[in-house]
Amino acid sequence: MPDNHAGHTHTAPAAGVRQAEELELARLLVLERLTPTERAVYILREAFEYTYADIADMLQLSVVNTRKIASRARKHLLAQQRGNVDALGHRHLLEVFVAAAQTGDVASVESLLVPEGAAN
Repeated sequence: MPDNHAGHTHTAPAAGVRQAEELELARLLVLERLTPTERAVYILREAFEYTYADIADMLQLSVVNTRKIASRARKHLLAQQRGNVDALGHRHLLEVFVAAAQTGDVASVESLLVPEGAAN
């Protein structure tokens, strides 16, 4: 008896991966709209769970200011809507984040997020 669902089992995982990638690209687009300092604070806090004190030291900011920047970044992320995506640029950012998460090479993410002189 032919299996009418044979192709479905292989298509569903691929569609799920594609959807997850599209959602991640949209998230990176929104992050791109943040200032460099907002982006650095948000990602270091939310993705890598740095303390506010550690982030403040890295960016040469006060802890209070770092908390305010994180709050402002969260508000911007909630307010932003999806626009056109530069797929190659976002793919690079995604690959750096994934590699850092897998290898623990947070320095590469830090250098990407906190370019020299970016602290405001």
